[in-house]
Amino acid sequence: MKKNRLETMIDPKTGEFVYNAVRLEPGDRLTTAKEMERNQLYIDSRFKKRFHHGRNYVVSYVDQVREVAGALSMSEAGALIKLLLQLRIKSDGVVMYEGKPARKGDIAKIIGVTRPTANNYIDKFTEVGVLSVVEKKFVINRNFHAMGGQLEKRDFTKLYTVKTREIIDRLSLEDVGMLYHFLPYFHYMRYYLCEIPTCDPTEIDFIGTTRLSEITDIHRTLVNGRMKKLQSAGAVLITGTRNQTRYLIHPDLMFRQPEGTETEWTRSVRQMFEDHGKEYCN
Repeated sequence: MKKNRLETMIDPKTGEFVYNAVRLEPGDRLTTAKEMERNQLYIDSRFKKRFHHGRNYVVSYVDQVREVAGALSMSEAGALIKLLLQLRIKSDGVVMYEGKPARKGDIAKIIGVTRPTANNYIDKFTEVGVLSVVEKKFVINRNFHAMGGQLEKRDFTKLYTVKTREIIDRLSLEDVGMLYHFLPYFHYMRYYLCEIPTCDPTEIDFIGTTRLSEITDIHRTLVNGRMKKLQSAGAVLITGTRNQTRYLIHPDLMFRQPEGTETEWTRSVRQMFEDHGKEYCN
């Protein structure tokens, strides 16, 4: 039987009796109204509709993406990003090209490689389970990524298609592949790369250069070079100090809150990216 946790206690500061005070058990923590509101926002955001205001995006399920990313080379991850951009809301996961299901030759054009190289990518994607061939159609596994249809009750990050196309236009496959590795580590409210993307914003464990090198399995020097290219392209802002680097992702590239959510922080981050873009152009 559950014990009654309401008791009469004495306020140690005033000496007055406090009636119906809640007795805290080991492991309990006090939660403010603001924290409760923020936590509810996160819970609600996980199951909101994905499409609103005409902005299409690909749902990327966090746990599955983290697993498959570790099995892909950086160029393979970049190629997969390009295939995801060819999904359509009513295509049931079929990779499309010019309004029709993509063929092998089309896959090569989408990725920007030779047909033999494209075949290697296709083989790898089918091997790890993110892609299948059904009646000569290339289908992205909904367990990993989806556009349209019923949402599953799992944590996901949204990858916006328009902003992604804009950013990757002049990047190499290896640079684009970094974006795929960002998906499982994108914080739902602050947009930084961090270890636990669902954590309270006051408790973020930021991912810096060394940790990102471990996640992507590439050398720190290469990480620095690719992140600078992504910053120049408008995907990332490199912040922090020399000893503690932080990576802030553009909220129009990735997002985890409900569509239409506009906080002061969201607007501030957009402004930071805009200001940096002006400085870079000058």
